[in-house]
Amino acid sequence: MFRCEECGRVTQPREKQHRVVTGTRERVYAGRDDVGAGRGWEIVSEARVCGGCVMASAGRAVRDSLVRVAREAQPLTAPMPAGAEFFGALGDVHPRTGRASG
Repeated sequence: MFRCEECGRVTQPREKQHRVVTGTRERVYAGRDDVGAGRGWEIVSEARVCGGCVMASAGRAVRDSLVRVAREAQPLTAPMPAGAEFFGALGDVHPRTGRASG
C-alpha cells in the first residue's frame, strides 16, 4: 500500500505502484578507456502514483504531443513552381517531376 502523490488516494494492498519522472537534468559523463565521453539525462525526482493517475498522465502526454506535432506540421502541398501554369507548353513534361505525362 502507498499514498498516490498525484491524487492523494491510499491504494489497495498489492496494487501496482508506478513511478513518474517529474524532473531531469542533463549530464556529461567522463570518458573511460573502453568507452568515450558521453551525454545523457539523469532523473532528479520521481513521483509514486496509482494506475489511474499514470493513465491520466499518459493521456495528457499523448494529447500534448499530438498538439505539438500539429502545430509544427508543414502543409502537405508545396507551392507550384514557376512555369507550372504552362504544363502543356513544356512538351507534356511535368515541371516538378520531369516525367512525361500520359
